Amino acid sequence: MKNFLTTYKMYITSVVFILIAIIVFNMLNSMKLKEIDDFKYYQYDAKVTKTNTYLHTLIEEKQNATMTIALSMLKNKNILQALKEKDASLLNLNSISLNLRENTNFKNVWFQLIDKNGISLQRSWTDEKGDQISKARLDIQKMLKKPTIMSSISVGRFDMSFKAMVPIYDNKEFLGIFEILTHFNSISKKLAKDGVYSVVLVDSSYKKQMTKPFTKLFVGDYYVTNLDAKAELLDDLKRKGVKNYISNISKKRYIINDDMPYLSSYYKLNGITNKPMGHILLFYPLNTFNISSINEIKSKYNTYIFLLFIVLGALFYIMNNNKLESSNTRSVQKIGLIFAAVFVLISASIYYLMRYQVNADATFYKKQLLKDTIEKYHLMYNKNKEIAEAIFQTQLNTKKVKQLFKNKKREELYKYLKPKYDVLVKKLNVRVIQFHEVDTKSFLRIHNPLKYGDILPMTLKRATHDGDI
Repeated sequence: MKNFLTTYKMYITSVVFILIAIIVFNMLNSMKLKEIDDFKYYQYDAKVTKTNTYLHTLIEEKQNATMTIALSMLKNKNILQALKEKDASLLNLNSISLNLRENTNFKNVWFQLIDKNGISLQRSWTDEKGDQISKARLDIQKMLKKPTIMSSISVGRFDMSFKAMVPIYDNKEFLGIFEILTHFNSISKKLAKDGVYSVVLVDSSYKKQMTKPFTKLFVGDYYVTNLDAKAELLDDLKRKGVKNYISNISKKRYIINDDMPYLSSYYKLNGITNKPMGHILLFYPLNTFNISSINEIKSKYNTYIFLLFIVLGALFYIMNNNKLESSNTRSVQKIGLIFAAVFVLISASIYYLMRYQVNADATFYKKQLLKDTIEKYHLMYNKNKEIAEAIFQTQLNTKKVKQLFKNKKREELYKYLKPKYDVLVKKLNVRVIQFHEVDTKSFLRIHNPLKYGDILPMTLKRATHDGDI
């Protein structure tokens, strides 16, 4: 009878401990999976937020650079003459585009001359002319009604592009528009360098309008405007249906594609009427995310589970050892020592795991902060560099400026450039344009013409000596 009671007691104890082990194991496993999901969400969400900010900055940068080129053309006499005499042959827009391609980072800039009736007189990228472009372009219609410097992103017959338009006047008479168009290709390339692939789409509502598509790429009724869109991504969009894909992703922060190793997010471009005009789909390879901390999370919870079974095993042994009696002092001491040892072991394990995690998080944060700071610096540097190059090639690197500088005509050079400088200050917040001679002496500061003849700082001397400027 005694053996039966002992066996029964062990059976009941075993069942209870197994149930406790299962419940606690499931709780710890659920906590582990939730922490892993939270970590992944943080990684994915941080990357999407960062890329959206970067993309927004790239778009603004592109608009500013496009406007810089447009403003630099305001004083071009050939443009004024061509509109005034209604003779587009007096102007060669293709040569201007080629000059920018060869001397700046603007490799595919388009130019267009439009008269006051909305008719295209000349395009740099095609021989087609004479069509009333204003019928297909709301921004041009707006410009013709109220001529003013305008910057926009819009869809024409050829492409969705960044556009900057400047009105051309002869005294106070409005003659027409000079337009500069740049594209999304440079933006998609910069995103790719950051490990993000993009597919830039024009909304299907513009398909009939696009009679001369530049890239000739379509996914269903959606025009693909970036030439470097990956074929595998386009094929996947065809299989899933672009309309359904956009409808799904536009409602979420991001989605993970089950059949493709990419996480994807969405960036919408609205037109002048505030209706969808463009859709930028961003794809992030899953293997580029830093998930090393997931192994640390797994190790932490696996340690908890291991310690749990040690504790339960010790308790099970104590409760089912017939030699141990509650009244026995040695038994009580033995139980106390076991629990103390287990408690110290668990506490030490948790402490070192938490310490390791804190150090790992701090290291990751420092690296990420440094990376973000460097990226912001390079972004600002490249933005200012492109604007500076555009100003130099279109405003300063001209025959007249070089001749005046060569002949040391300081006052004439100042009078010639001052109106252009004032426009650049107002529109682009340009502050300094200055000329220096080979011996590093200051020749002319447009912003401070009375100060000249001083010597450049040593840093600029070295740059001049090394041929960097």
